[in-house]
Amino acid sequence: MYYYIYDSYLKHPKYNKILSKIENRLIDLELKGNIIKLLILKNLKEVINDVIKQGASTIVICGNDQTFNQAINCLKSFDITIGFIPITLSSKIAKLLGIPLFETACNVLAGRITKKIDLGKINNQYFFSSLKIFDVNDIECDNQYHLFFRKKQIFYIYNLGSLDFSRKNNPYDGLLEIIVPSRNILKVIPKFFLKFFKKENKIDSFFLVKKIKIDLNKKFLLQIDYNDLENINSPVFIEIVPERLKIIVGKERFFD
Repeated sequence: MYYYIYDSYLKHPKYNKILSKIENRLIDLELKGNIIKLLILKNLKEVINDVIKQGASTIVICGNDQTFNQAINCLKSFDITIGFIPITLSSKIAKLLGIPLFETACNVLAGRITKKIDLGKINNQYFFSSLKIFDVNDIECDNQYHLFFRKKQIFYIYNLGSLDFSRKNNPYDGLLEIIVPSRNILKVIPKFFLKFFKKENKIDSFFLVKKIKIDLNKKFLLQIDYNDLENINSPVFIEIVPERLKIIVGKERFFD
């Protein structure tokens, strides 16, 4: 049984036409199921718990990257398949999964290519793709060694899909990847000459790890899965959780 969960922002009238097209396409593909619209008085966790009790085999999240990220944290205790219909033009997670926008995403659901992939975990919160970390100069890896960073160096911790770089990650290997980008030397080149240089992000180094500890005795900034920046207290514990998420993906996904 399919259950479709609509984020609360989709109740705005401007989304009525988009949702109508999605629902009609689901009927054409014989994927019709129960539709549940989130309300302020009923949160996503309550809804997911209810539909699982009702016998849901597949839960499809309709919304944006924030909706998707919230959903995977609500599903952490259940063995259930998750799908995603992105209803936003800016979904990076949809790109990673190879899912087109709006009603075209229904074709991916019909294709039913299912993968069981790793998730990252930071303290008690799961993340799907990546962490972007600011102003941290020392981390402990796998309880064995430390990595030290330059002052103001930004670095990334990826589970999969480094959209900021050309490198792709393996979401089945049980490892996180730390990526340290090179400093952009183009900043010292006059603007007139910039058009002669290929603009791309380059990697200075990368490391494969299972566990990371950040203990600075202070707060620091990070970004989880392309969401808004957060100010977080240390210590912070980051780890990989192998084969935690069963998800429907498209053929154009950003991993094998």
